[in-house]
Amino acid sequence: MWNKACRRLWGRSLLYLTLALLQFAQSTIYGWFVAAAMFGAFGLSLATSWHATSKLSHLRVRLLDHPPTDADEKRLHSAFVKIDSDGSGSLDPEELASVCSELGVEMKEEELQATFSLLDRNRNGKVDFHEFRSFCLDEPGYAWA
Repeated sequence: MWNKACRRLWGRSLLYLTLALLQFAQSTIYGWFVAAAMFGAFGLSLATSWHATSKLSHLRVRLLDHPPTDADEKRLHSAFVKIDSDGSGSLDPEELASVCSELGVEMKEEELQATFSLLDRNRNGKVDFHEFRSFCLDEPGYAWA
């Protein structure tokens, strides 16, 4: 369970919170300092996850500005081919950053990594058309980065 949750930023946030609470429970000065650092990591990780998720939602709206129809499959495929600048049949983080920038969705490096991690469902380091399509058509599983 933890392995799957820690793939997402919000999951790592929960891990940091758990570690912070365990350190705080030690009731030592050292434990409190470590707990404070873990609480900070929890807050930063959760904030980054929230920002990445909101930017991902904004990107989805920019890519598909109406409820999906049958014609959207072809439109999405042609958009995917345009985004795939090297013609590999899959997107890498640089191509994702490029399309986000073109659509006016500026992302920090950590937000981009969280977004890419969310889109790359099979964890092969690339986003193929089926993963891209699932995201754009708002299929389940793309709630929080």
